[in-house]
Amino acid sequence: MAAMLCCSSRASALLLNTSFGISFSTACSSPFWLSSSALRWGSRQQPQQVPGRLTLQRHSPAVSGGALSQYSRMAAAEEEVSSSDPAGLRLWLEGRASTQDSAAQSLFAFNPESAVQLESQGLDYDELQGSKLARPDLAESSRSTTNAFNIVFVSSEVAPYSKSGGLGDVCGSLPVALASRGHRVMVVSPRYWSGPGDTRYAGAYDAQARIKVSCFDGENEVAFFHEYRAGVDWVFVDHPSYHRPGTPYGDTRGTFGDNQFRFTLLCHAACEAPLVLPLGGYTYGEKCVFIANDWHAGLIPIILAAKYRKHGVHRDSRCILAIHNLSHQGVEPATTFGSLGLPSDWYGALEWVFPNWARKHALDKGEAVNHLKGAVVTADRILTVRICLGDNNPGGWVWS
Repeated sequence: MAAMLCCSSRASALLLNTSFGISFSTACSSPFWLSSSALRWGSRQQPQQVPGRLTLQRHSPAVSGGALSQYSRMAAAEEEVSSSDPAGLRLWLEGRASTQDSAAQSLFAFNPESAVQLESQGLDYDELQGSKLARPDLAESSRSTTNAFNIVFVSSEVAPYSKSGGLGDVCGSLPVALASRGHRVMVVSPRYWSGPGDTRYAGAYDAQARIKVSCFDGENEVAFFHEYRAGVDWVFVDHPSYHRPGTPYGDTRGTFGDNQFRFTLLCHAACEAPLVLPLGGYTYGEKCVFIANDWHAGLIPIILAAKYRKHGVHRDSRCILAIHNLSHQGVEPATTFGSLGLPSDWYGALEWVFPNWARKHALDKGEAVNHLKGAVVTADRILTVRICLGDNNPGGWVWS
């Protein structure tokens, strides 16, 4: 599979040098929040701009009246002082209320080495040290949002139902943390079932919803199972291709040969789930934030753009691509594009050409489709996952 790592200069620049504008910066074991820089939505899938774009913002703590100015100035000064404080004192304010106060803005330019500069602003360093205790609402455990979103995770694995690595850990914990902040969160993953003794999905019930997915030269009916747990809607796509022993991707004999088909079904079903499943009495609707994880969910942004928005559906939905493992890109023969259930004029989004040295023989044109590359060029935003071990991060995973 070494050839899967080969990139043309253009594709390499796309996959390896993409500007990651998302800030999901925290560990799986810690609470998560959507930062203000996360999404300034623009649609690269269609030329027209969608009115009323979504914007994910950090929640600004409620500070009223005259307290705003003092609170903002203290926050700005705190940030300056913290860079030289040996104890690492730092008071972080969500939403940066300090930017709304001119006095606070002026403090950012001061040199924290001079205590006179703080005194000139009427601020006391000892008071700043105590301010952290005076603001218990800024603690990680109490952060919440007043700007809730419908978030749909799409992943090939999600712990504790299915897991082969860190992808399952992230997609099993991040949705719970986001739901605790006030967002409505759905996770869509296959319902892997190895037989009557498999009790992993015992808590999921048949949602009594069936859809037909046109791909791979046929109409494939899939069902949905649903479990509400830890404030999250866990949705499992059910199809006979997921009913086999082994891992989500293979067994003792190797990788399953129909993985492209299995995860194409997942992507189509995931785009339908917010529209057809009345979870808790009503659907998620057409204004969702899809988070597509790795190549298995790489068709999500392409399907949204090529099949839904052209018909006025999902026009207000956006897609974030989360890359966990760049070495697996979902590279398949170019001839399989016609089986993906996409319009023919979208071939260029998935097109992949191997360099000469990576081709098998002289007549090999090196043509292929690359699911991850298609997601990179069509997703609205991209983020990556990196390993970060340490005392402050026992979970070991950071989204950046």
